Amino acid sequence: MDSTESMFLNLMAFERMHPGAGNDAMAAVIFMDNLIDKARDVALLKSRGIISNLFGSDEAVAAQFNELSRGAVMSPHSSLYGVQRQVIAHCRKRRNRWRASLVHSYFRNPWVFISLVAAFILLAATVMQTIYTVIPFYTKS
Repeated sequence: MDSTESMFLNLMAFERMHPGAGNDAMAAVIFMDNLIDKARDVALLKSRGIISNLFGSDEAVAAQFNELSRGAVMSPHSSLYGVQRQVIAHCRKRRNRWRASLVHSYFRNPWVFISLVAAFILLAATVMQTIYTVIPFYTKS
């Protein structure tokens, strides 16, 4: 844990001391901090093969990224700045927020999902029963 943290800190310090070196390490740390807030974010990134965790706990990785970029701001000239703006724009779309809310509310637990499907089927059956009950009334005349 200490070697990774010191490596990132040394890279960020090198970039600050040498203006021509760019700001890619700082941008990468800030971008990862924007993606990672909790241990479940680390678990998701780990399951997709984006990062590898050699610390043993996802909480330690989340805490490290949250601590490393404290007070840092991504430069608008960074190569990841455009990607970060696209991610923010994607997350701000109403459709994506509704979908995320739906997934977090109803698809976390299989029993909640099953009861949601059952409620939808019952509602559809009730509507069909009402329609088939009312149709003969209007077709007799």
